Amino acid sequence: MTLLQLIFFNMEAIVKLKPDVKSRSLQVLFTGSLTSTYATKIHQELDKIEFEKYETLIMSIQNSDIIDLSFLQILWAFTEHCKTLNIELSLNSEIAEEQLQLIEVTGLKPLIEL
Repeated sequence: MTLLQLIFFNMEAIVKLKPDVKSRSLQVLFTGSLTSTYATKIHQELDKIEFEKYETLIMSIQNSDIIDLSFLQILWAFTEHCKTLNIELSLNSEIAEEQLQLIEVTGLKPLIEL
């Protein structure tokens, strides 16, 4: 990674999985640079989820310095997969105005209205 990349993409994408066995729920926390640079990593982390253990998934986007279309597409596919498994979904987000505009322009606004 070059110095310029470090300045603009100072946070690596992080996906944290926080299970709650008692309530059969899983919190999926996304932070950092949610971009194509980290798309493979994000996808790999989501592949670790053992869906049969959970009835509810709570997705949170926090402290994200950048979001691009690749992350939104991954998130959309992930939510569609959860729906086919009858897993209840919710999304909590702290998204900047510019990021909200990207979501609206791409037609993915229903994604943040979960």
